[in-house]
Amino acid sequence: MDFSKCNDFILAFGFEDSFLSLSVFSDMNLENTDFTNCQIYDCDFVNTNLTNANFENSDLKNSLFKKANLSFTSFKNAKNYDINPNENFLKKTVFSIPEVISLLDIYDIVLE
Repeated sequence: MDFSKCNDFILAFGFEDSFLSLSVFSDMNLENTDFTNCQIYDCDFVNTNLTNANFENSDLKNSLFKKANLSFTSFKNAKNYDINPNENFLKKTVFSIPEVISLLDIYDIVLE
């Protein structure tokens, strides 16, 4: 589903215990949007404002974050996210250990 075609000026929604697949949220203002306990597979968050959004306990398998504002966003206990810190804006973004280690995947380093 392509949510980016919706007029987000009047749009407000949240997702809890939901399955989202092949959805596009690009170029949207999703500030304060709730995505808790969700399976979010193969979704696009390109140029999306996700300030203060909540992805807690969600599985983000194959979802794309690029040029997204992730300020104050929570990924607490989320898994399978692929977030490049060089291509997204992160400020006070919340992550859990050990999944936060995936932020280092873009670097050619070895962790032991």
